[in-house]
Amino acid sequence: MRMRRNREWGRWPGRRKRTSITYASTITERYKELFDGGLGRYTGGKATLRVRDGAAPVFHRARPLPYALRDRVDAELERMLRDGVIEPVDCSDWASPLVPVNKADGSLRICADYKATVNPVLLVDRYPLPKIDDVIVRLSGAQYFSKIDLSQAYNQIELDDTKKYTVINTHRGLYRYNRAVLC
Repeated sequence: MRMRRNREWGRWPGRRKRTSITYASTITERYKELFDGGLGRYTGGKATLRVRDGAAPVFHRARPLPYALRDRVDAELERMLRDGVIEPVDCSDWASPLVPVNKADGSLRICADYKATVNPVLLVDRYPLPKIDDVIVRLSGAQYFSKIDLSQAYNQIELDDTKKYTVINTHRGLYRYNRAVLC
């Protein structure tokens, strides 16, 4: 008895080789809620901004925004509102001006200029970084490596009550970050 070729795969039935593409498809199908395209949420804790005791609040007005960017900035603010990254606030003692930044793929990133507001009063954790040579030596015996690119990774980490320092002043009013800020 002769077996017919499987036209879909171009091979004999039952002899299909498992490739990295088919393996990735299996993983994405099994954990489809993780690959739904929405913004993820880190559940292992919340980020805290530690500010010096007695730090005086700083409020900056919104910077002028070019009319050519308004629609794109509005769309990004709406997306951030929908995803729960930011929330509108009526008033705040702290406010930093919004800074729109063009990304390499042509989309827009909403940033804030914290250099004159929060950055000078933040308490920074200082610790030694490993030398790159030491890291490479430790990886030398490894057999498997992976690359993970989390979409909007910082925005997946929630902020605790110290989010009051992350308010941005925009042409539409004040917004407070509920998630960690990239820039």
